[in-house]
Order: sequence, then C-alpha cells, then structure tokens
Amino acid sequence: MKKIHPRHITFVKYWSGIVFVILGFVVGILYSSDLSEYIARKIPSKSSISGDKLVYIDPELDTQKKPIKYVPFELKTSKRIFEEINIDKSVSLSVYVRNLDNGPWFGIRENDSFAGIRSLKMPLFIAYLKWSEEEEELLDEKLTIKKISDSETDRIFIPRNRLKIEQSYSVRELLEEMMINSSLTATETLLKNIPYSFLTKIDTDLWVFLPGEEDINDSISLKEYSSFFRILYNAAYLSPSSSQFALSLLTKSDFPDGIRKWVPPVFEIANKFGEKIYTNSEGVKEYQLHDCGIVYYTPYPYIVCISAKSKNTEKLRYVLWETSRIVYEEISESYPQN
Repeated sequence: MKKIHPRHITFVKYWSGIVFVILGFVVGILYSSDLSEYIARKIPSKSSISGDKLVYIDPELDTQKKPIKYVPFELKTSKRIFEEINIDKSVSLSVYVRNLDNGPWFGIRENDSFAGIRSLKMPLFIAYLKWSEEEEELLDEKLTIKKISDSETDRIFIPRNRLKIEQSYSVRELLEEMMINSSLTATETLLKNIPYSFLTKIDTDLWVFLPGEEDINDSISLKEYSSFFRILYNAAYLSPSSSQFALSLLTKSDFPDGIRKWVPPVFEIANKFGEKIYTNSEGVKEYQLHDCGIVYYTPYPYIVCISAKSKNTEKLRYVLWETSRIVYEEISESYPQN
C-alpha cells in the first residue's frame, strides 16, 4: 500500500476546515435576514392594476430586475457623516440607508431604538388601508373629533393641530392629517375607531406591536422602521393601488427641514417625520427628531432614515438635513444620471 505523506494529511485536514468555513459563510448569507427581508419573503407581491400608472411603487414590480452596478459608496458616506456631523457629542445620531433596486445598505447605530412602537403612525396607517380594501367606502366615512390630544401643544418642529373639536372629518382627511402633519389628535381618533382585529392582523403579518397592545419591548429601530417603506414600495402587503395611494400621500409631508432640505425638488420624496420630547434621568428635557422615507432619485431610488437626539433643539434640524445632503451627494456622485 502506498504511504501517504504527512504533508498531504495536514493539507487535507486544513483544507476540509477551510471548506467548512466557506460553506458556513455561504449558508449564513443565504439564510440570514433582517425583519424587512423576512417580510418581503413572507408576504407575496400582488399583481399591478391594469391601466394604472403606479409611479410611486416599484415600476418593475412584475418584471425581472436587471442588477445595477454596485458602487461601495457607504464607507465614504459614513466617514463624511462622522467627520461633519457625528463629531458633535451633544447629538446622538442614527442613520439607515438602503437601495431599493438591489438591496445594498449601510447604517450608523441603525439598530438603536429610536421610537416607542405605541407612538408609531405608519402601522396604523397601513392597518386602515388594509381595512379599506375590504370596505370600499371606508375612506369616505366621517369621524367626529371628541378631544384634542393633550400632547398637541407641546411641539416644536411639527405643525400645530388643525382639527377642531366636535367637527367631523372623513377617514381620508384624518389619515392625511396624521401622515402629512403628524397630527396626534387624528391618530387618537383613528385608533379609537378601528376594529381591534385589524390591529392584531398587522401585528401578525408584519411582526410589530401596535398602540394599545402589551409589549415588553416597546421600541423599534430605524432598520426595522424602514421595512414599512419597503413593503409599500414593493406592494408586498397592500394592493398596488393602496400602496400607490399611501406613498403618494407621503410625498405631501409637511416638513421641509428634514431629508427634503437639500435633495433637488425634481426628485420626489415619500417620507414620514416625527418628534418626541421626554425628560431624562437627570430631569432635563431631551428632544428627538426623526425623518424616514424614499428618495425617488433616478437611477438609484433609496430609503434614508435619520434620527437625532439632543438637548439642543437648534441642532436637530441641521443634523437631519446635513446627513441627508451627504447621503444624496455621495449617491448622486456614485450613480450619476444619464
């Protein structure tokens, strides 16, 4: 019998280990997923409506996408954000950016909690649109404002309440106030008038806990929050017409000092903004300002979500618009228009 040289045995031993590591890495890539990727797989996409021009959802919804050239701009972008903005230690900043065509993303503290789930308006918005797909006249039904939210007066960045007590408004109008002006009064009115079954349906389908539900982890990260925009863009949960309506409404958001500030007006943005005021453990008021949405930049539509916290309110607008400016400049330089 031919004797095996010891070096061959060593090679086989190490080579098998290398192959094992490589296989593990590949399997990890194939099976690892964040919340948004799970949602995209779990919920089948709907077919587009014939004759409708669905300009805000994915224009290639029913076609095989062609991969675009990947340019690793994220390291340079992150470096600029740190150098120009994140160096200020009085501001806590979280950023999440994702391409909507082929999925590359990057983030800065993107997994940090930025808001309580019970304060979110996006899942309630989606719940009403899901309900309206079963009840065609729902958006035209009238609801009466019984109480102005106690938190409406304690606001800095968001438009003041425009709704009047004992006045009736359609569900459509209240959704517009909630999403365009971030009205807490509209949110509370809508919440009181939706069947609990639709709240639990969104909970089950999208893996989120909605206002009023028990949740020991009452928080959400920017990365998780961005999933709402992905499922609208991909028409992965609502019908294409409902997704189109949702995103077209979000293009009217009344907050020019966020991600909209330095993005050229030729490119539409479907975004949701919000603010939060709370008292820290030292009894000092701190402020949070966040803005998240889709920038319809051609040829690279992308999601950008930014959240900033500080005791100094003057810095928050600046941090949001400067971060958005840096992201836009780096993407437009890496993916110039033809």
